[in-house]
Amino acid sequence: MRSRKSMIYLILGLLLALVLAAFFFIFNPLGLGPEPNAVLPENFFTTPTQDLSMLDLLIDGKAAFSLMISDIDAAESSIYIQTFI
Repeated sequence: MRSRKSMIYLILGLLLALVLAAFFFIFNPLGLGPEPNAVLPENFFTTPTQDLSMLDLLIDGKAAFSLMISDIDAAESSIYIQTFI
């Protein structure tokens, strides 16, 4: 009888863990942290930049990812990367 009760608690615990995991997967699929609009100031999205000299357009996949990884390693505080497929 005690074994049956333990099995029910185990199943309920697993079901609760599954529901929580589904909730977090749906509302933050990759678990990457806060949305960009929660981190970046509002004018980042509304004001176009005037100086594009710091913009790098990376076309080749291997070169792009090796450059991104080296930039990530050299970063001191924050990294903002946007990709288009």
